[in-house]
Amino acid sequence: MAAKLIKEQFFSNVDPIGQLLSELDSGVQELTADAPLGYLPLVSHEAYDRLANDWIAILGLPTLPPAQKFEPLFRLSAFNLVRYFMERAGEVSEARDEEGQPVLEPIVLDVSGGKLSDLRQRSIGQLRRVRETIDEAVEDYIKNKLLEEPKWVRAIAHEDLDVKFNLAVDAIEQTFKTKILSKEKLSRRSPEACLSFFVKKATSRSRNNISTLIEPLGKNSGFITARCKRRTRFAYSNPRRRQNRTCQEYGFCSANR
Repeated sequence: MAAKLIKEQFFSNVDPIGQLLSELDSGVQELTADAPLGYLPLVSHEAYDRLANDWIAILGLPTLPPAQKFEPLFRLSAFNLVRYFMERAGEVSEARDEEGQPVLEPIVLDVSGGKLSDLRQRSIGQLRRVRETIDEAVEDYIKNKLLEEPKWVRAIAHEDLDVKFNLAVDAIEQTFKTKILSKEKLSRRSPEACLSFFVKKATSRSRNNISTLIEPLGKNSGFITARCKRRTRFAYSNPRRRQNRTCQEYGFCSANR
């Protein structure tokens, strides 16, 4: 249903913008060499259904022109994505509540404009905790995945230091399809030290790092802000207002519009 609505509203033969998009779409999939598309780790998830339902709800609004649907679609998609990251972190992490269910961190949104100090501090701390939870989940996933790898088990049990190191490097690189340890030319160290090094790399890299995606997604969709003299936190903001200020600074538009 969502695919049909997208085609009707954004690739229409009647709407001029839709005609332009159709002309730009060559029908040939263009990919950067060796660039992975990513994947959905689960066949189904509640987050997938929520996102689809939100898209259908926005696309189904008869009084909202298609061109004006891009902004709410982006905002809802970004919010759903951040929520999905948080839910998956709770599911992958080893942390469980008294009933054995994953511990899910809430979003504490400061809607006071920073005027309520307690709420402001809580939203700052909660954003930090969300990032930490995601990094902890990545670490738990890496450790649990290695426990299933025979070479890793042998590396832990072996007595020879050189053999332990080589087995640990092979186990990590083969399990996660990477050559990062070989490229770094690590000196001989224990399997545990190799694991710590890899976890640090996985949670601190600048690209494709889930915890670092939270802030740009939230800032550009209106639920994370970082105003001067106040730390980054979950708070309502208006990305369009920020874009308008930039527009005015460069002389592209008038402050009266």
